[in-house]
Amino acid sequence: MPRMREVGRPGMRATIANLPRASWLAGQPLVVGGGTAGLANPGEGPATGGNDVTGGGARERTICAVKRNKPASLSCARIRRSGALARPTVVTLRDHSGRLTGEVKHRRWGHGGPSLPGPQPDPGGAPMATTSTSTSTAVIAVEPVFTEPEQLALAGFLAGYTGLTREAYALDLRQYASWCQQHHLPLFQARRADIECFARDLEARGRARATITRRLCTIAGFYRYAVEEDLLEHSPAAHVRRPRLDYESHAIGLDRNELGALLVAAGLGPPADHALVSLLALNGLRVSEATGANIEALGVERGHRTLVITRKGGKIAAIPLAPRTARAIDLAVGERSEGPVFVAADGRRLDRHGAARIVRRVACRAGITKPVGPHTLRHAFIICSAISA
Repeated sequence: MPRMREVGRPGMRATIANLPRASWLAGQPLVVGGGTAGLANPGEGPATGGNDVTGGGARERTICAVKRNKPASLSCARIRRSGALARPTVVTLRDHSGRLTGEVKHRRWGHGGPSLPGPQPDPGGAPMATTSTSTSTAVIAVEPVFTEPEQLALAGFLAGYTGLTREAYALDLRQYASWCQQHHLPLFQARRADIECFARDLEARGRARATITRRLCTIAGFYRYAVEEDLLEHSPAAHVRRPRLDYESHAIGLDRNELGALLVAAGLGPPADHALVSLLALNGLRVSEATGANIEALGVERGHRTLVITRKGGKIAAIPLAPRTARAIDLAVGERSEGPVFVAADGRRLDRHGAARIVRRVACRAGITKPVGPHTLRHAFIICSAISA
């Protein structure tokens, strides 16, 4: 009778019989399953097998390996699985003194697991094991950009404004915060010299002096609000110097001939373009007032067509429309009875950027080479009205 040797733990024993000594001492993984033993194929990597012990609704499997040329010391790892989930495990190899000599990573699929390429194991036997490289994902804690006092100051400062003023202040603070982040500078640790450097950086990028002054005014107001709310001891922008502004206006104006050519070019285009240019040039509306007009605000008062608009600061005013403007608006509105007077191509309300593109397109068709925008038409209306008076 050949020599036999028992391996494993009590209650989970298997018998090694008729195995060449050189084979299982060469370090190949040993497959234990159902009371029999065998060697895994060298080309398939480590194999899994062993006795199944049922307990607690889950199934455990013991995997054993033998270290070569040293007294055998088995280190067993268990895989607990539920259903058909794949569970990774690591088989550790130890020598006779118990020191760790290596690890073998396994991934085991249940009978209901995904179909792997190649020959599939017999459902009645031990499942096939595959060797795979496991990757770990490290979770990195992302620190917030602003501290809690800085967030409170930003939210409180912007909450005091509405409309386009709030959008402009938010843009100023966004650019300043981005500059501070690029220089690894928290908002509440900035000094006067840092804000001066921010202003010089704006000058180097070609920003107008009026733009730089507005940026600095917004920053000064933000820090002043933080000091008033006891979020900051003192304001670093209290004594920051601002560029000197000229009292003379540098706005580009249009003469009567250019304004007439612009109106003619608008009349030859779509009705919405004609109505927008007429409101800006013949009624002198701001671009926000024109784009914010609604169809429900159109009316008649004392025999004149009127339009109720929201002026700067939230003031409500009813303005009389010029006959040419009223006809253009009627054509632009068409059969609609509610909603915005001017809509974009996607059906939403036209914004100021879309209005600026329309004005530039009409000016190009009129042969005007000057840089023309919506405010240029309001400026031309005021100048022409003053000259006529």
